[in-house]
Amino acid sequence: MATVKKMNSGYLNSNKKTNERHPDFRAEVPVDAKFIKGLADAASGGGAIIYMAGWKGTSQRTGDPYVFLRLDAEKYQKPEGTAPSPGSRPQANTSNQAWDEEF
Repeated sequence: MATVKKMNSGYLNSNKKTNERHPDFRAEVPVDAKFIKGLADAASGGGAIIYMAGWKGTSQRTGDPYVFLRLDAEKYQKPEGTAPSPGSRPQANTSNQAWDEEF
């Protein structure tokens, strides 16, 4: 499994299944205090939503597929006056600018 270097992000990796009932993918996503506070604030109003964005990739080491995940407690709001370039796609990093607005 790839090492996570940023909070609120991680890799959804292929799972080496030994039983058909085991999951196809697994992930660990460390979350920071700001993320937890955002969830707690939302939950106080009756519930919370975790927004996720993912980018497909292939491990250079093993060749296994993975999905890079980014989590947020608030839905990304694209800055006004900006438009994505045609065919553009976010890079697999954790900057707020890398979010795709489609969840």
